[in-house]
Amino acid sequence: MSRIPIYEGYEGSYFFFVVMHDRAKGSMMEKSSGFSIEKEAGRMYLEKFFLRFFDETLRINKAHSKVHDQAFYSQKTWMSILEEIHNENVFLKNCFKNLTGKKYKRAEDMGFYSFDGKEKNTGIRDTSFSDGLMSVIEFYERFTYFSKKMISKSSEKPYIMVKRN
Repeated sequence: MSRIPIYEGYEGSYFFFVVMHDRAKGSMMEKSSGFSIEKEAGRMYLEKFFLRFFDETLRINKAHSKVHDQAFYSQKTWMSILEEIHNENVFLKNCFKNLTGKKYKRAEDMGFYSFDGKEKNTGIRDTSFSDGLMSVIEFYERFTYFSKKMISKSSEKPYIMVKRN
C-alpha cells in the first residue's frame, strides 16, 4: 500500500492552519503550526467537503470569493467536515470488507502518527483496488488525527484557514 503524504508545515499545495480571526491581515502568522497535503490529494479526497461546508457569510470568504486561493472555516464547521470524512471512511471500510472479505485493520505502525517528508515519497503506486482503498482510508484517518491535534494546540483560535497554491 502506498501512502498519501501529509506534511508538517507549508510543504504541499493545500495548507491548513488555525487563525485568530477571519481577517486576511495577520492571518498567516501561524503557518508553522499547520500541515499540508499535495494538490491532487486535496482535489480528489477533500475538495468536496470544503465546497459543501464553505461559509459565504464570513468576511474573508466574501473578500476572496473570486480568487479561490483560501477559505476560512469555523472550528464548529471544521468538526462537521471531520465528521463527514469519518462517515465516508466508514463507507470505504465497508467497501474494503465487501471487496476482500476481511475487515480493514490499520497496521500498528508508529509512523501513522508522524508527518511525511518530501524525500520519503517513493512514487510507488498501489497495485490493487484494495490497496488503493486502504491508502484513502488511512489518509482520512491521518487527516482527521492531524486536524484535531492542530486544533487542540490552538483551541483559542476560532478559525481554520485552508490555503491553496
